[in-house]
This record gives sequence, structure tokens and C-alpha cells, in this order.
Amino acid sequence: MARGSLWRVAAAAFFVAASLQVAGCGSILGIDDGQSLPGDASLESGDDVGFPESGGESSGGSSGGADVASDRPADTSAQDVADVVSHDAPDAGPCTPGTRGCDGSNVAFCLLDDAGTGQWQDIMSCSGSTPLCVSGNCVACSPGTLGCNGLQPQSCDQSGSWQDLGQACPYLCTAGTGKCGGVCKPGDQQCADSTDSESCSAAGAWTVTPCTGSICAGAGVCGVCMPNATKCDDTTHTDTCGPDGNWEGPSACGGGETCTSGACTGGACSTGATRCQGNSVQTCVSGQWGSTMACSNQTCVNGSCVGVCAPGQTKCDASTNSVQTCDSSGNWVDATNCSPTSQTCVQNSGGATCTGACAPGQTDCSNNWLQTCSTQGQWTNATNCTTNAPPQTCTCGSTACSCAGVCAPGQAQCDPGGNNYLQYCDGTGNWQDSFLCQYVCVAGQTACSGVCTPGAIQCNQGMPQQCNGAGQWVACGSPTCLMACADAGGCAGGGSSCSSPTACCPGLGCLDNGSGGGVCGNACGTTCCGAGAPCMGPDECCFPMVCVSGGASIGAPFASSSSGGSSGSSSGSGSSSGGPPMDATTGGTCQILGGPG
Repeated sequence: MARGSLWRVAAAAFFVAASLQVAGCGSILGIDDGQSLPGDASLESGDDVGFPESGGESSGGSSGGADVASDRPADTSAQDVADVVSHDAPDAGPCTPGTRGCDGSNVAFCLLDDAGTGQWQDIMSCSGSTPLCVSGNCVACSPGTLGCNGLQPQSCDQSGSWQDLGQACPYLCTAGTGKCGGVCKPGDQQCADSTDSESCSAAGAWTVTPCTGSICAGAGVCGVCMPNATKCDDTTHTDTCGPDGNWEGPSACGGGETCTSGACTGGACSTGATRCQGNSVQTCVSGQWGSTMACSNQTCVNGSCVGVCAPGQTKCDASTNSVQTCDSSGNWVDATNCSPTSQTCVQNSGGATCTGACAPGQTDCSNNWLQTCSTQGQWTNATNCTTNAPPQTCTCGSTACSCAGVCAPGQAQCDPGGNNYLQYCDGTGNWQDSFLCQYVCVAGQTACSGVCTPGAIQCNQGMPQQCNGAGQWVACGSPTCLMACADAGGCAGGGSSCSSPTACCPGLGCLDNGSGGGVCGNACGTTCCGAGAPCMGPDECCFPMVCVSGGASIGAPFASSSSGGSSGSSSGSGSSSGGPPMDATTGGTCQILGGPG
């Protein structure tokens, strides 16, 4: 068939599918609603369009033949049914008309050629927000993969769409794993202590940079001097290093004084007078300014040590989670509240600083652990929500996080209501329907199973089968199962009335019912009786054995049956083609004719 004809076939399939939308035919053809096929949409007279046979493909020997889409509930997505007839990777060879699959990142559709053989044809290329082809559909991601959307961990669901997984990471989300990490946001900067600055690396880890000859203040910035240090701005002026590690001034020296080594010296003064030199008190001796005395944990103000602290000192106020600094009068004042930046004020030998990854009293979620903030501003695991009874999910509200719900992330179950839905645990810790299983939903699994509906009965080449609870066909010997083969093959199944062994289904004999009639059954309880087993007629014994009594084969056990003896074996010396009629209490044993009797 020419390439243009293939497109016309595809277009015909699409329009027929659209017209039968109520019956679900679009899903059987593997075409999602709203997805058009490229190419010439017109039909020429005589063009043949191939469609799957009514009922779709049979699975696992099932004799149902019912339309796959007709039995699904209205809230089941078209993709759930389309997957039944989709192929993950089309081969170059023949395919089933009406199915679709993937050719790399292209969606392929199976069309009939002029020879009546299904051949794959690419119909569209996946790109943009749905760059991948999975089960004949363009999707955003491969089901089961993990990733990040900024700081938000995500997982790819069964439909190939990204779904948020838990709460956003506080610092760093690692692409490819969808896991939170780090202890800080890359690019942030802060003071590790009063003399060290630290910055957050791309890996979310703090890197320390010492402040050489200065202090760290403010937003993690190293100053240029040590608080209270002095220097000469020129010969008659001094500069003093402020609490933030930066020079302040200049301040003029007194009359007749000069600046030497950061201090004003010389000149006349009144004996006993005092003044401040940096954070030290200088006293006038014999009309000249003398030596200085440093103020310890106080501030020099107007020539006296006052207050409760020295310039540049810092400490933590636990009641407000704030860093306090010493003001120019020697008193503590709040300088920085650490809570707005989700940090904790930590006191050490170098002073106080906002540090860590959280603030006191804060809670967070990580790998389904409920975390609390330690006194050092670090997250610590407090409660494993998964091990709660029942398991729960760690979720965060507007003010706090907690273990909530009735299940843990990653768990799956079958709908306890018996609706055959596979359910998954969502981000709030509650069960949500994922998709409807066609046959069996197996608890604990993340996929449906089976090839048949539990309890169904079929006849497979004359042998009765029943679908077990796992959705698999197994041999069945119940009267109901045997009747399935009886109905299918025109023979009488177990429990049915009979007048001759030839009326019963294979493996069954016509046994005396004690009332002058017969019933199809098997005295051995298996398909045939083995050597030495008691028998009532030739049909009970496994080939090549016969039912032997007194050295001769015996026929059917019914005196009233004209055909009862016709099924007996007559090979060998002393054999009988029919044998004497028997009642329900007499019989023989299964033997090779001529063997021990």
C-alpha cells in the first residue's frame, strides 16, 4: 500500500473511533481523545480500513471475547484500556492492526497494507513538555523516575506525568534522585562566629573563610579592623574601629596634641582629668596625658567605664532568638532576629551569630521523618511516620509539620471495597485510586496481575479450567467445570446422565448410579485409573490398560445398555468384547489384557 494510502487508513480509523466514542472504540484502537493523525484525512473509494476484531485480543486462553473497553467504568482513563493493546517497542515485522506503540520518541500506529498485513507507521513525534513516548503516548516522563522542580521533589506517575512528592526541600533538591539535601541554600552567606565568615557552596554545604585581623558582622561580611582599635587618620586626627569592624572618624586631637600610633599625645591637660582613648580611659598626670586603662566588659563613655558590655561584643537573647550587640553606652540591644531567616542564635567563645538551618520550635519533613530544630539550629529526626500504626505521611501545614493520614509514601494496596482498583498513597497520607485492574489486583504489588477473572470457567481443548484467585487458569474437576466442556464439545460432563461411556466427555466413564441408569464420572477421581485400580468399565482405565475381571475384559456395567459392551477391548487370548453386565458392587481391575487377574 502506498504511503498516502496508509495515512488515509489511519484517518479512517480515527474518524470511526470518534463516531463510536460512547462505545469506547477509540480506546480499543489505541487513539486518545483529541489526538489527530497527520497526513491526508480524505478517503478514496475502495480504500480498505483494517480494524481489530470485535472483542479485542484474548488473554491467557480466555474464551470471553467481550469488548475490552465496554466493561470498564466511566471514570477509568482511556490510557488504562489503551495499554491493553499497546506495544512498548514496535518491531519491523507485522503487527496487530489498530494497536500503537513507540518508535524511539515517535508514536507509531499499526495499519493494514495491501497484502492484509499490519505494518508500523510513525504518526507523530513527541516533543516539548511531553518529549517521551511510552505505550504509544507522548508523556512528560518515564513512570517511576524521580526528579526536581526547583526545590520540589517529584515522581513520575503511571500516566507519565510529574507529581509533587511530599514537601519542597528547604535547601537543595538533587536532580535524578528527587531527594532533599544540604544544610543551606547555595549562595547564602553568614558569620560562623565573630572572626569567621562562611558561604554556602553549590552542594549546600557551609565553607568557612577566616576574617584576618577583623571580625565578621552583619550578613557574614568580614570587617577591616578589630572593634575599639585606633589609628591615626593624619597627624592631628584619629580613627576608631566600630562594632561592625569598620573604621569610624576622624576625631580631632586636643590643642597642642599630635596623633602617634593611633593615640593623641602631648599638649597640656588638667591633672586628674580623664578621657576615652578607644575603649580605654586615659588619665592626665602632671599636666600631660598618661597611660590608658582598658574597660573590661564595659564601654568607655566620657572618660569612664560604664554599662555591662564592651563595643563589638555580641550575645544571644533566647526569648527572641535574636543576636544582641553592645551599643555606644555599654548596654545590650537587639540587632538581628534570626527567626525570619529560619536560623538559630548560637553563642560561642567568639560571640553570637545567626546560624544553622532552622529556628527553635520549627518542624520539617525529610524522607517521611518528622524533624525538629535543635538548639544549634540543625534538623534532627524526631518521629518516623512510616513506623506509626497505621503508617502515616509527614506533611506540613502553614505553621507546622506532623505525621498524618493512614498510609506512607510509596505504599500501594488493593481497594478494600473490592472494586479491583490499585491504590497508591498520596502526599497527604491518604489512599487514591490509581487504575482499574483488568483481572486481579494483588495486595502489596504496584501492578495488576492475572490473565483471567477469578471464578471464570472455560473449556481448553476438551479440558475444563477455572480461574483461581490469582487470575490464572487451573484444571478443575467440579461438576460445573465439567459441564463447561460438555456444553462446548457436545459431550456429557461429570454428574450428567448417560447410557453409554461414549456419551461422556474424555476422561470420564459411564458409572452405574445404582438405579439401573448411569452417571458420567470417574471412580478414581483423576482423568483415568492406573494399574491395579478397581474399575467398573473400560473407560476408567488409563491407555493401554482395560478393565479386567477373571482374565477377560469387561464392558459397561449396565444390563440395560445395548452399547455398554461396545467400548471394551478385545485384544489378546481369552478376551471378551463386551463381558457380562455388572452392578454397582462388582467390577474388575485396570490391567493390560492377559496380565495377572
